[in-house]
Amino acid sequence: MKKIFRVVALCVVIGCTGSVMGAGADTPAGRYPQQGDGTAMWAAAAPKPEDESGLTWQQVMGIVLLGGGCCGGGVLWQKARQVKIEPQPLEVAMSKDYVTRSEFEDYRKQVASDIERIHKRLDTVMPAVAEIKGELKQIAQKQTQILDLLLNRKAS
Repeated sequence: MKKIFRVVALCVVIGCTGSVMGAGADTPAGRYPQQGDGTAMWAAAAPKPEDESGLTWQQVMGIVLLGGGCCGGGVLWQKARQVKIEPQPLEVAMSKDYVTRSEFEDYRKQVASDIERIHKRLDTVMPAVAEIKGELKQIAQKQTQILDLLLNRKAS
């Protein structure tokens, strides 16, 4: 990311420098120092106070927005890469304590006895449930007869 930012910044600097240096190229001769004294390049690059800078305000704002966008994008990209999930949800650890065969058999016997107890309790309740079910059928028949009497006024 730093390399990309440096390349973009270098391109912006070169573009600005070229624009500013090209701004003085169409000025009349004799206005800037001569080529041979070593200051001609810098004098041409820095416009006089009364001259325009060579960049419009739109170009300056574009450069500022481009630089800000690159910096902001770089910061967001770095933050996105540094996301950490705490605590580690996928950590797998080996268990040193294994269940022995005899412990497993004891557990199976315990579960089997629990299931047997549950079945005994259900078996004692099932006849009562069947009896209630039969009584509910009789109640439904009586209710139907009562409704027929009330609605049709006929006794069957």
